[in-house]
Amino acid sequence: MADDKVLSNQEKIISNQEKILANQKKIEGNQAKLDKLVANQKAIIANQDTILTNQAKIDKLLKNQSSIVSNQEQILANQGKLDLIVSNQGEIKANQDKILSNQKKIMGK
Repeated sequence: MADDKVLSNQEKIISNQEKILANQKKIEGNQAKLDKLVANQKAIIANQDTILTNQAKIDKLLKNQSSIVSNQEQILANQGKLDLIVSNQGEIKANQDKILSNQKKIMGK
């Protein structure tokens, strides 16, 4: 009878040890999953840092584009002034030609 009880207890111990071993394997598997999650989180943080750096670059580009547009508007305004100068030079030349013609007429009299 005592031998049966010892045998039964030994079988229970063996069964429990097998369960412990199975649980340890599950723990190892879960630890590997956790390690992978930690690595993924580190990669996400690195990607977020890259995103922030790129956002700063985009902000700088937008500011530069704004400056470019402003410069282009100034160029257009200056072009308009240049067009007026060229037009005025044409009128000045025409007036100079008239003056020269009038001077020749006066000198010829």
